[in-house]
Amino acid sequence: MGLHRGAWALALAVVAASSGGGSRVSAANPPSAETLLDRVVARLGEVSPAFDTQGLLAVTVIRFDTPEWASFQGAEQFKSASVVKALWVAAALDHAGVEAAAPIAAASLYGSSNDAAGRAMDIAGGIDAVNEYAHNLGLAETTAYEWLFGRQRRSVDFPGPVRGLNLTTTDDLAGFWAAVGYGFALGPEEGAALLEWTRGPKDSGEGSRLIARLPAEVGENASFKMGWLPVGREYELQDDETGWGGEPPGTVVTFDRGAIDAGAGIVTTPDGASYAIAVASYDGRLWKFMTGWVEYVSCVVYSVVAEDPIDCVRGQDPLAIRERRAVPSGELQTVLTRTGFVRVAGWAVDPDAWWQPTRVAITFDGVVVAQASARPTGGEDLFAPRFAREFPFEGGEHEVCAVALNDGNGEDTPIGCHTISL
Repeated sequence: MGLHRGAWALALAVVAASSGGGSRVSAANPPSAETLLDRVVARLGEVSPAFDTQGLLAVTVIRFDTPEWASFQGAEQFKSASVVKALWVAAALDHAGVEAAAPIAAASLYGSSNDAAGRAMDIAGGIDAVNEYAHNLGLAETTAYEWLFGRQRRSVDFPGPVRGLNLTTTDDLAGFWAAVGYGFALGPEEGAALLEWTRGPKDSGEGSRLIARLPAEVGENASFKMGWLPVGREYELQDDETGWGGEPPGTVVTFDRGAIDAGAGIVTTPDGASYAIAVASYDGRLWKFMTGWVEYVSCVVYSVVAEDPIDCVRGQDPLAIRERRAVPSGELQTVLTRTGFVRVAGWAVDPDAWWQPTRVAITFDGVVVAQASARPTGGEDLFAPRFAREFPFEGGEHEVCAVALNDGNGEDTPIGCHTISL
């Protein structure tokens, strides 16, 4: 392992230890300095129950243009499925070079072929060589225990907890792609090959969910890999396997548990800012909400980083997301008076409005007399956009209040009152 790779592994270890599975921190981004990504990821965590309350939902983002990185449940392990095939091809590139890995690249990365991914392991020197490569990069929670496509491959150094349960985390997946982007994971030629081999839409809709809601030109330039095992998938029990219900080998069983939809890669915005992202939904109950989480989260992160006010909600999303039920917050900060006029100001934000303005109702003595709009102007005020409104009013003592109005079918939120004398 080269010095540069060892330094990267140490950096990932320090970050993982200090993050505790929540927002990541670094020397350049201390815990006390909440960043834009911290707020984005925290808000996504707040809306996550709308997508699933029983399975695991996770996201990790690492920016290349700033020292920001953040994660929601990013340290939680889940079944990796095909999302780690890019890592296996990287191990093959690292071990044997571009010429040796090229023949299996398209099948394993665009077509997500299990046989081709197994051959990538072989080119890398075997399943435990792949594991050594991953662990040397600091990806301590990512391990391949077995891969039986084409031929049997079982780890000797890392025997698995359950047959076929290869594991990873979104922290590790985003960390891998960040290492690729920074040039720590591979040499220049090999890294360029992997980014090119994983660029753009894949052979199926399932293989492209990470970019499904991004602008087309952004998705075409993104390098990424998906992994998926749908709810309700069928599987034929092998000769040495018995089903959960006692079904004998050879029986075709339907799996309603252990489903996974995950994607990871590098996205670049039109202005050149780029970031590594990993999003996962594991062991959920409704496939459309599992895939919706991956698509929605990827879209929101892009929208914030690019400062592009695109709408990330789709008709198949959970009702609470479609109806934008998240409860707004804010504060009525000042009420100033001058002859014949009142000026109110403060901030208000609706968590699922993102770039859309949050409306604020202004009341005098319980009667609505005006509305104001808290509209974000950029990343700096996205989470606390300001509003201000001035209007004429007659004298006397009055209670002036403000209410942040929900942008959908959720509840409105009183955000403060002031008593004034005109």
